[in-house]
Amino acid sequence: EQAAAQARAVAEAGGDGSQSAWADLAWITGNWANALRDVGELDAARQRQLESAEAAKQAGCPAIDVIGSELEALRIDVMQGEVAAALPGVETRLAQVEAWWQQQRAGQCVPEAPDVEFLARAFISALDIAREAHVAQEDWPAALCRIDAILAVERTLQRPVEDIAAARMNRAAVLVKMPGRFGEARAELEDCLELFQNDPAMSSKVLGSLAQLFAKQGDFAQAITQQRRALASCEPLPDPADRAISHNNLAIYLERRGTAFDLAESLRHRLADLVYCRVADLGQDLQTSLHNYVVRFHRAHAAGSALTVPRVADLLADPAFAPLAQWLGQRQVDRDDLQAAVDQLLEQVRQAALANP
Repeated sequence: EQAAAQARAVAEAGGDGSQSAWADLAWITGNWANALRDVGELDAARQRQLESAEAAKQAGCPAIDVIGSELEALRIDVMQGEVAAALPGVETRLAQVEAWWQQQRAGQCVPEAPDVEFLARAFISALDIAREAHVAQEDWPAALCRIDAILAVERTLQRPVEDIAAARMNRAAVLVKMPGRFGEARAELEDCLELFQNDPAMSSKVLGSLAQLFAKQGDFAQAITQQRRALASCEPLPDPADRAISHNNLAIYLERRGTAFDLAESLRHRLADLVYCRVADLGQDLQTSLHNYVVRFHRAHAAGSALTVPRVADLLADPAFAPLAQWLGQRQVDRDDLQAAVDQLLEQVRQAALANP
């Protein structure tokens, strides 16, 4: 924010350095937008992307810079459920970027997008935003078409197989939604798992996707098995977000299988998710975790029962959650303070559930 204010002051003052300052402002506000999105401040992130596009125009940057920021603003519209309104704008810009890409591949000069690498990234991003919109609309054939186009670009550029695997994982997620293509989806993920056998972070993501695959087929025993593997793979790593996601997904699958033991364990994993999100201040993930509690408080109230959330001390005493206890210890988190913070959050969530029956 401070950097943006400084750049804007120089840009708006005019003079010899103003055009360079506008370009700086475009870059800074684009990065600021990404940071805001990461912490869940989507409205502010969208506004910064639009400001980045306008600054790029003022700087006389290539058109691809402007369109790139406009597309990221449209991505946020999609994320916020404004798919029908956003999709025409996405498709218009995608068509333009694709035309520039085809010109470049044909050996023509493209002044609107002179940097080939930046153009390729913008094209892939545009295709990915369109994919997100089609997924939100549950238009699986259209989403698959966009993913296959991404794969074609990445293979044309001879991207590393590890980079291409990310698109293949998205492809598997779409294939499983289409009749008769479960086997193809599973094969994609198992190939990716082989590629990432020496990369615990990516292995965890692939295993999580594989768990989702089985869950969509109603095979919760396999979903739980794969999600436990995903959690074990990411727990030695420093990123708390991946741990939180694994705990959340495992809680869902255990709840769906629904034995008494599963339901008790599900509550522990749900609390572990909340603790990671609260202590690490994970923004959007924290909001998702709290929303999940709203749903479950509401269900319990509708059934005339109470949702029993484990105590933090009991959770951390369970050997299965030793990595969480160690993580908290490394951060010197006071457990009594943590319990108080959890209690406060859960009471707010409970009140919200009761206020909106």
